[in-house]
Parts: sequence; structure tokens; C-alpha cells
Amino acid sequence: MNRYIIPKIFCTLGSFVILAGIFLSALNITLGNMPVSASIAIVVTAVLLSLAIVAFQMKTAHKKRCFKRMLKCKTAEYFGLVLFVIAGIGSLLIFNHCIAVWQSTDDIKANMNIRQLDTMFPEYETYANQRIKNYEVQLDEAIRYKEYRQNELVNLGFDVNSRDDLKNQRKRKIEKLHQVVFPHIYDSLKISISDSITQFVHIVEDFSPITMPKNITRIEDWAKSWEKQLIDFSHFKMKGENAGDFHFESTFGNVEHVLTTYDDYFSIKRIPGYGVGLIALIFMLFPYFWGERSIKITNIKN
Repeated sequence: MNRYIIPKIFCTLGSFVILAGIFLSALNITLGNMPVSASIAIVVTAVLLSLAIVAFQMKTAHKKRCFKRMLKCKTAEYFGLVLFVIAGIGSLLIFNHCIAVWQSTDDIKANMNIRQLDTMFPEYETYANQRIKNYEVQLDEAIRYKEYRQNELVNLGFDVNSRDDLKNQRKRKIEKLHQVVFPHIYDSLKISISDSITQFVHIVEDFSPITMPKNITRIEDWAKSWEKQLIDFSHFKMKGENAGDFHFESTFGNVEHVLTTYDDYFSIKRIPGYGVGLIALIFMLFPYFWGERSIKITNIKN
């Protein structure tokens, strides 16, 4: 059996390549679901390896009893090979996806465009400051024409019967609006998110095939949560204030589509994956190729 050591090494290497390729491909397709990806990779590799072992065992089995048994072994051998080819082709359709994604690394980095998030806070601050300015103008006009616009003063929340001067009420209203659009957590939130954006930039630039699918999903989810938080700040309106909500929408291109789409089987970018996968499958069959067929028959009457 020593002469089978080298074929077994090749078989192990081929199995590992198939296992790793299926795992990485499934990891992209499932957007980072490691348990599911690992299960798919293990099952597919185990099936292929089992069929390769069956073919090898049937080829090298000693047929010392009867001619019928030899036919059964040959049938099992060829049946195992056919199933191996079918399962191997099926596995290649998934296997080559990780290499296709690797070829699209530059496109993924460009489409992620994390630095677009740097404009989120400046845009919000422009929105908030403009809103404060517009509200000041609205209050000033109402006060200036108070003799003719009593109803407008009331609609803006002024207490026209109060001893408190209208200008003092105006000041408090503007201060309240400032506190609304720039709450006490705003500065700390801005620093925290800015630090996170810098980390995200490094994550995308480093591009790890194992962590990137999950990180891309997390980055998009985080970006949406930040946008929602700023929009929530803008929801509250002062009485009578004419203002819309803040709007900011980050776009990450078709990154998820690149990661999850694997049905373009005849794309040129899939060819390297087919080549690597085919070599790995051949490696898995090395013990079978090296195995000597036994043709000993001792009782052909049975």
C-alpha cells in the first residue's frame, strides 16, 4: 500500500481545494453565513470523496469467488465514476464562484465607496443650520407684522397674552429647535461614526474573502441605521415650522449582486474557476488511476 501514499496525498489536496472553494463560494452566496456555508462544503466534498473511494475500492477488489461478483464490482465501479462526474460538474458550478468574486475585487471596492458616508454629517449640518435660519426668518416676519398676523403668531406657538416679550419667546424657540436638530448625543455620535467609517475603509481595502461578505452586509446595515438616526433627529418640528425631513441615501452599487449571483455559468470570468476545480477533481481520483484492477477468477461456474 506504500505506492498509494502519493496518490492519497493528491486526493487529500484535491479534496481540500474543493472544500475550501465550495465554502468560500457559499460564503459569498449566503452573504457570510458560515454555518450554512461550512455545511454545504462538507456535504459536497464528502459525497465526492465517497464516490471516488467507491470507484477505487471496486477497481482494486479481488474477485476470487465468481465471475458474477466481478461484474457487480465493475458495475459499482463505473456507476461510482459516473456519479462522481455528475456530482463533480455540479460542484464546479458553485466552486468557481469564489474565483469569479476574487476577480471582481476592484469592482467591489469601487462600488462600496465607503467615503461617501463622510458627506453624511456635513449634509445634515447644512440641512439643520438652514432649517434654523429659515425658522428664524419665519419667526421674525411673524413678529414684524404682528399687528396684521395675530393668527400666525398663535400658529407658531407664541403666547400673545403673556407678559413675556415676543423676542424672548423667539429666542427660546430657536434654542429649542437647535437642541432638537443637534441633540446632546450629536457630537459623540459624530465622532463614533467617523471612527467607524475609517475602520470600514480599511476593511474594504484589505478585502478578506472570509470576512468580507458578512462585513459588506454589516456596513450597509450600519449605514442605514446612521441615516435613520439623523432622519429621526429631523422628524420633530416646532409648532408652525415649515420644514421637511432630512434625506440622505447611501448607495453601494451592485456589491451584493456580485457576491450572490453565480448562475452566469458561461461567463469568461468563470473559466479559471472551472480549470482549478477540474484539476482538484482529477486529483481526487488519483488513487483510482493508480489502482491496479484485479482479474483473478477462481470459479466461473457460479
